[in-house]
Amino acid sequence: MNRTIALVGVPSSAGAHWPGQEKAPQYLRHAGLVARLEAVGLDVIDCGDLPLVRFRPDREHRHQQNLATVVEVSRRVADQIDLALQRNAIPLVIGGDCTIGLGVIAGFLRHEKDLGLLYFDGHVDLNTPATSTSGILDSMACLAVFTSSPNFGGLTVTEFNPDHADEGNALAATFLEGLAQALVGKEPAMT
Repeated sequence: MNRTIALVGVPSSAGAHWPGQEKAPQYLRHAGLVARLEAVGLDVIDCGDLPLVRFRPDREHRHQQNLATVVEVSRRVADQIDLALQRNAIPLVIGGDCTIGLGVIAGFLRHEKDLGLLYFDGHVDLNTPATSTSGILDSMACLAVFTSSPNFGGLTVTEFNPDHADEGNALAATFLEGLAQALVGKEPAMT
């Protein structure tokens, strides 16, 4: 069993509702994350942090705020995941807002086309530019992965597309039902 972790910090709040989430890698490192991983027998390759990116309101793109910045951060994350996997290490990404998950998935897709995703968050991130009143991409991260659009700003994930609002609502219902079934120990029905 591989016991090597490649720790990648992504101090970004580019897709968030406000700045602050970009501080997570710094605080987790300061709290002793690396030492704690090593204490349980893991080898840690600390890849450092990507460049700091803070949320700023994007008044020109109110329905997809900071899309170009989120895409750039995601590309950087995908490159780090790619490097970690080339080293035969297990990537552990610590960071900012939910959109960094797009880069994680894009990096894994360079190595494996059949992926599974276990996603924990305070909400399901299935908004679209058409259903979101804020245009904050953080609240659209899962929908970007689940829709059938061919790309996300050049990444091999998906793009934010208001045409998928109905599909997103159906996916949200399916996701929530499957999650509820899984939480009570039932096998979720796959549709």
